[in-house]
Amino acid sequence: MFHWNTRLIENNMEKTINIDGREVRLRATAAVPRLYRIKFGRDIMQDLAKLAAAYEKATTEQEQLAATDLGLFENVAYIMAKHADKDAVPGSVEEWLEQFEIFDIYQVLPEILELWNLNTLTTATPKKTRMTTREMTTPLFMLRCCRWGSCAILTC
Repeated sequence: MFHWNTRLIENNMEKTINIDGREVRLRATAAVPRLYRIKFGRDIMQDLAKLAAAYEKATTEQEQLAATDLGLFENVAYIMAKHADKDAVPGSVEEWLEQFEIFDIYQVLPEILELWNLNTLTTATPKKTRMTTREMTTPLFMLRCCRWGSCAILTC
């Protein structure tokens, strides 16, 4: 039994997934890369990129995910679950995984990737709405540097 629900909570993305009859909350915020690095000593951005590529290859070329990819998946899912509900999630990945009989990585991984991608989307609108065709000359460059306070040659 597997279903999910995504909702915006106080500007943080959170997703609830039912795995093996249990409600599992996952949260993706700016704190997740730091928590991941502290717990596992790895860069979550690189690991998620690797997982996304491995998942794409596995689904298009009918290949199995490698054991290292499964480990990365377990680590990412654990950190997002621990971040969402610190008290309900045990202190280790192994203890957390023991709560479940079995679940399909091919159903859970796309939801984790989607949750992370929703978190990394920008909500800012660009200030500059048109491209300039004006050539960047040295005097113009120096003038702009002085306006931004990074001019070491000229005193502005």
